[in-house]
Amino acid sequence: MNCNQWTSPIDIKGGQTISGYKEGALIEAWRDGKVLILDEMPKLDANTAGLLNDALAKSAREDAIIFNGNNEPIKKHRNFGCIATGNVIGKGASGNYVGNNKQDASLLDRFSGCIYRIGFNETLERQLVYPAVVDICLTIRKSILKYEGKEAGDDDTEDIMTLRTMLNFERAYELEMKRETGMKDEFGKTYRKMPNGKTLKDSLHSYFIAMTKEKAEHIKTEINLEGFLNSYKSNGMKQAFITEFKRRIG
Repeated sequence: MNCNQWTSPIDIKGGQTISGYKEGALIEAWRDGKVLILDEMPKLDANTAGLLNDALAKSAREDAIIFNGNNEPIKKHRNFGCIATGNVIGKGASGNYVGNNKQDASLLDRFSGCIYRIGFNETLERQLVYPAVVDICLTIRKSILKYEGKEAGDDDTEDIMTLRTMLNFERAYELEMKRETGMKDEFGKTYRKMPNGKTLKDSLHSYFIAMTKEKAEHIKTEINLEGFLNSYKSNGMKQAFITEFKRRIG
């Protein structure tokens, strides 16, 4: 269930809609033995989120009963589970993740002892992202953390380099390199260079625009961004791309 400020009791427990009764996500998971994933739970209104309390308090009991939007008793399936995710724990907005609400302590207590912080995973990033892209991205991240005085695993920074950002860069990079190396698409048509086609260089410049000018210039100088931009399309780097691309497609 994607959580936001418009998530209603109907979405959680069920209720009447213009097209008739709609069962709630909590009830369906509770009844059918599914895992209810509350994606970005801290975005819920705290009063709406309180509807979860009863079910979560009973979730360890066999044959526990909760009531749906029609006030019908629903018996818990033994395989029911619930996982909540969020960019913050639920104690209010952070400096960067401001679209979150402070949740009631009674709800957070239901997850006590089961809260895990998932930070950066460099091993996974290196498995998913082309070497040229991931190397410069990790270098940028380390420089940001150093500039802001944060620890290596801290993801609550003023500016951030996430796996999502890396994958965005990678899409531009892969298409650019296919054009640079004259690869063919699935129809046998050669990728051709496009005037004003987006490049990795464009993506990186766009990324730094969001920073303060002083900070951006400091980081670009520290990581020698200009040197990278002048070398990532060298013959050696093109060959490395081709090798990695072929490995990926088997």
